[in-house]
Amino acid sequence: PIEIVIDVIIAIIIIVLFPLLYLGMKQDTLTQTIVEIETDEFVQEVRGKGYIDKNLYEEYIKKLSATGILYDVSLEHTHNSLEPEYRFRTKEEVLEEQKNSYTGTNEYHYLPISTDIPHIEDPIDNSGNLNSETNESVMASATDDPADPNHIHDEGCYSGHKHIGNNGYIHKHTHVSGKACRRYIQSIHYDVRCRACGVEYSTCAAWYYLDDGKLVTAWTDLSGIKNCYDCNRTSLVTTKHDSYGYACDYEEDFDGDGYNDDVPVGEEREYHKSTPLAPEDGYFLLKDGCYLWHRSWTFNQLREKYKYDDDNEDLKAFRKLTEANFQNICTVPLIYNIGLAYVENANRGLPPTSYVTYKAFLDGNILKFSFEGYKISGQSYKSDNPGFPEVLSKNEFINMSSTNNAIRDFFVKYIDHNMNISSQGRAVSLSSSILTICPHPRSNSLRAIPICGYEEDGTVDCDKIIVSIIPTHEVQTIYINDPLITTARATYKDGSKKTILCTTDFDTSKVVTNKQATLTYNYEIDGVAKTIQTTITVSTILRNKTCHNGHVYNLNSDNTDPGCPFCRGYLQSLVVYYPSSGSITIYKGTTLKENEVTLLATYMDGRQEYLKTEYVDNLDKDYIGTQTATLSYKGLYTSLSVTIKRNLKLCPICNRYYELYPDNSDPGCPFCAARTPIFTGNVLEYDNKYYERDILKEIYNGKGVYYFSDKDYLLMRVKNRTNGWGRGLIKNIFKSLGNEYINVVDGGYIREEVEK
Repeated sequence: PIEIVIDVIIAIIIIVLFPLLYLGMKQDTLTQTIVEIETDEFVQEVRGKGYIDKNLYEEYIKKLSATGILYDVSLEHTHNSLEPEYRFRTKEEVLEEQKNSYTGTNEYHYLPISTDIPHIEDPIDNSGNLNSETNESVMASATDDPADPNHIHDEGCYSGHKHIGNNGYIHKHTHVSGKACRRYIQSIHYDVRCRACGVEYSTCAAWYYLDDGKLVTAWTDLSGIKNCYDCNRTSLVTTKHDSYGYACDYEEDFDGDGYNDDVPVGEEREYHKSTPLAPEDGYFLLKDGCYLWHRSWTFNQLREKYKYDDDNEDLKAFRKLTEANFQNICTVPLIYNIGLAYVENANRGLPPTSYVTYKAFLDGNILKFSFEGYKISGQSYKSDNPGFPEVLSKNEFINMSSTNNAIRDFFVKYIDHNMNISSQGRAVSLSSSILTICPHPRSNSLRAIPICGYEEDGTVDCDKIIVSIIPTHEVQTIYINDPLITTARATYKDGSKKTILCTTDFDTSKVVTNKQATLTYNYEIDGVAKTIQTTITVSTILRNKTCHNGHVYNLNSDNTDPGCPFCRGYLQSLVVYYPSSGSITIYKGTTLKENEVTLLATYMDGRQEYLKTEYVDNLDKDYIGTQTATLSYKGLYTSLSVTIKRNLKLCPICNRYYELYPDNSDPGCPFCAARTPIFTGNVLEYDNKYYERDILKEIYNGKGVYYFSDKDYLLMRVKNRTNGWGRGLIKNIFKSLGNEYINVVDGGYIREEVEK
């Protein structure tokens, strides 16, 4: 039956199949053992050597191939890496680091500022001295003070005329060597102090004089220098003083010590004398106050002094007159015949044969000469004047008669006559009658006489003599063109006092401050005009007005209104016009003016002024941060919040701007710094895995050897790609059984000691 057949077949299969399966499985087990052993040996050799080369790898593959199965061999190389950890910083981190590394300073310095309110020159008087009275009101209320009952008349109470002046004259003299100015000791004096009683006195011990050039002792007295005048003791201390005299009688006490001084020879000094120093020739006229001293000098004295009468030479006397220009003489000849004579006659002093006659006369106090006639060719003419000047001045007369030619020319000019002067000489004849040309009588030369024309007055005038005047209003302030108060309080010699009205020429039409004005009081005593003056201090001011702001200011001199100068100059307000927000951000080192900060100033008169540079401020332009700046102009103040930023710099690498430090030092570009990695302080540990592709590429396409590092880990996996016949038989029986039955995993650390 079929069942038996099936059973037989099954029995045969079981008897044959199981031994085959056993043998196949045993073969597969042996193959797996071989793979494990070869793989382990390969791994251990690589671990020991630290590398895989081509021969080692191919030998290993060859031994696996001997099993008749194809394998998937995977290599895994694990390399443990240790690296410092780096990272990129943010820009904020770089900026914070730069901020912390800055060692400079950034301090705010407050600077006090001030501006002055404009000084307006408008001289309003605030002294309270503005005149409230007038001359009329002062005089109306004035009272007189009586004379001092204890007054005693003295010299000053007589204001009538008293002769003034004296007979003192100054002589200039220079001592010469010889007898004329012989020096001698005129007197000897001693200052004495007694040691015993302490008395002090002065005494003259001797007096001398010159008699015909010889020194004569007038008297001596030594008692006061031997014994004390008071106690008669001899314990004396003496100081000697010599008083000098001179034969020329010019001696004087110049240093004021009471003794005539020793004056060196050749040194000119001024000496005080009671008589004038007379000139050698002529006269002199000296006036001193009410007195006159006149020394006369006549023409006859002139003749006698120069002995012109010896040979009757009028020409010599005339020559002296003309040389002196008719001065310093009291009388002159009345008639003058000026002409020519033969030389021998002229030399003998004979009168001229041809001449013109002139007569001296006074025109007031001026000496002149009038024509009297002429003589020529032996004939005299009196009334017939051919053309000679009727009157000659003194200089014309002198010039006409000065030389032969001058005389001839004078004749020829006025007479048609040819005068041959080759044998002619100048000749002059003078009359004996004289003309007095000095207005002072000769008697004046004997003494100083009063010439003032007044008699001394002994009337008491102390009730009229004003000693002093004091202004009733010494300091005055008035409006221009207003009158001053010119009253003064007069104090008289007898002690009485009165209020008087003075005059002044002070001009009040101009504005002045503290100017001196002179008050003058004119009066008479016994017909003699007197004047006394005093001064007051005057200020003249303009009339004023008060503006709507309460300022008092001056009007113009014509009372027109110029407008208030204070409102034109004073500010009402001061505000920041730009920036309108009241705050601004600027860069370090720049000023508010450079950043166009503008103020708006409003004046009291409504005017507005935009200020771009005129104000002052206390901005600390080097402080980084926010500050409140004070701005001032013409005494007003305002404020502005100012933020100052650090200055920028363009990075030449990244072409971006970055901020400098507050002191303008360069911290470096933070953007470039942020792109530079930094070590974090950590060490990164990680595994790099390399597989058979990397390993075999290095062996076959690279250097031929693949090296491991110490402590690297090598892991090998070997799997069958094909099956042995035993595995194949079983898989045919069990369809769901997988292909993989060899899976060898082996590995280890490179150069790690292998356990045997």
